[in-house]
Amino acid sequence: HAPYTPFPPSTLRMNDYVQWARQNSVSCKHQQRLGARGDGGKWMCVGRMPLAGEPCLVLSVGSGHDFSWESAVHAQWPHCSIHVFDGTNFGRGVPRNVPGFVRFHAQNFGSRPTREIERVIAGATRVHVLKIDVRLR
Repeated sequence: HAPYTPFPPSTLRMNDYVQWARQNSVSCKHQQRLGARGDGGKWMCVGRMPLAGEPCLVLSVGSGHDFSWESAVHAQWPHCSIHVFDGTNFGRGVPRNVPGFVRFHAQNFGSRPTREIERVIAGATRVHVLKIDVRLR
């Protein structure tokens, strides 16, 4: 493997991400599927999750009003701060089914970080989990 290269946040284009992901892929010995069957659940590498009492930041981009994955993450790692970014609900406010432990942000990720995204990650030493499940228009 080539040495890990951080993904520059100022260039969040899909082609850039795919190339970065191919160059920085990792193996995972401890995988687990979390969340509902079908599109709500996701496979996750769980071997290096922080222990209780350690800082833990989870970013979930796209929810489609299905918070089963976030609920499963919270059940196993309740000390993690879980932020969901989903702007597909613009104009209608926050979805009614957002669990109390989720910090919901009614905005999408774009080509440039927003103040809200910068505020969430400010002071964090790392993002422990980044889940992306979006539909491109």
